[in-house]
Amino acid sequence: MSTMKSRNKQKGYTLVELVITTVVISILGAAAVPKFHGLHDEAKRSGAEGVAGALASASSANVLLRSNGKPGTVAIINCSDAAALLMANAVGSYQITPKIVAPGETTSCTVDHVLPGNGTAATFTVHGIS
Repeated sequence: MSTMKSRNKQKGYTLVELVITTVVISILGAAAVPKFHGLHDEAKRSGAEGVAGALASASSANVLLRSNGKPGTVAIINCSDAAALLMANAVGSYQITPKIVAPGETTSCTVDHVLPGNGTAATFTVHGIS
């Protein structure tokens, strides 16, 4: 008889256990979504800061090399000209705000993601040279 009873017993989760599990997972998901939502803008800002650092460094090197007559340098008369200092498409997901810079002067320029968010822009210094 005992073997007969164990065969009839069904295994699995009850409806109450499934509902409780679903509610717990929903609560955890609702708590996690705002944290991940803020990371999107933070990633854009970090990317813009990296591009800004590369542009500032490239601008400094460009002005030194160009003033010494080295070939392969770029004339910088606008902030957006700095994009030519990096490899092709290195700034593809970012846009540089145009701003005139006179030869021999420096100015602060802004770079931001093409789909800007809240506080995703970064600044860099560019050196003007003809």
